[in-house]
Amino acid sequence: MWFVVLAAAVVIWFFAIFRWAFFHARPPVVATAIVIALGALSMTADARRIWLWHRAPRSNVTIQAIDRGGWWELRYDDGVTRFTTANELHVPAGAIVRVNDREMLFDRSETLARTLPVNADRHFDRWFRNEASSARAGTWLFNSAGCAYCHVIRGVAEHPWTIAPDLTHFASRTKMRRGELAGWIVDSRGLKKTSAMPPNRLDPKDLLAMLDYLESLR
Repeated sequence: MWFVVLAAAVVIWFFAIFRWAFFHARPPVVATAIVIALGALSMTADARRIWLWHRAPRSNVTIQAIDRGGWWELRYDDGVTRFTTANELHVPAGAIVRVNDREMLFDRSETLARTLPVNADRHFDRWFRNEASSARAGTWLFNSAGCAYCHVIRGVAEHPWTIAPDLTHFASRTKMRRGELAGWIVDSRGLKKTSAMPPNRLDPKDLLAMLDYLESLR
C-alpha cells in the first residue's frame, strides 16, 4: 500500500519538477533530493518486506485475538494443543502466522491495534510448550483441588454449585496481593471468619502453581 502511494507521489513530484523547470528554469533541487531519498527508503523497506514474506516459513499455529474491552483474550491452537492467554500476543518471529483468519508476518516486536503488544519470539516453540503445559497444569490443579465444585471458570468449570464467585477474569479485577491470595487459598477463615471457603492444605509447589494460574485469568 505505502509502496504504491509513495511511488505515485514520486511520479507526480517529478512531473511537477519538469513543469517548473520548463516554465521557470529553476527546479527545487533540495526538495527533489529529499523526495528521491524518501522514495528510495520506502521502496527498499517494501522490497525487504516482500522478500521476507516469500522466504518465510508458515507456522501451524492459529491465533484468535478477541478484544474484550479492557483486555485481550488470546486463543492459541496448533491443531493438537489449545490454550488461552491474555493481553500480550506471542508470535513466531520471521514466520507467517494466522491471526483472526488473516496471515501476518512479524520479524520484530511491535504493537497491534494500538493496545495489543506483540512479542515476536525467536524461541516461540519453547514458549508455546511451556504455556500449554502451564495451562494444562493449572486446569488440572484447579479441578483436583476441589475448586471447581464451587467456582466457575468458563471453559474449565462451567456448572459448579452457585455458592462462590465466578473466577473467569479473576486477575483483571482482584486487588489482592500475592501473599494475601495465598493466605486466602490456604485458610480463608483465618482472614475472614465468616468465609464459607474450606481450608486447602496444598503443597508449596502446588500453591505456587495455583497462584500462577489464578493470576493468569485476565
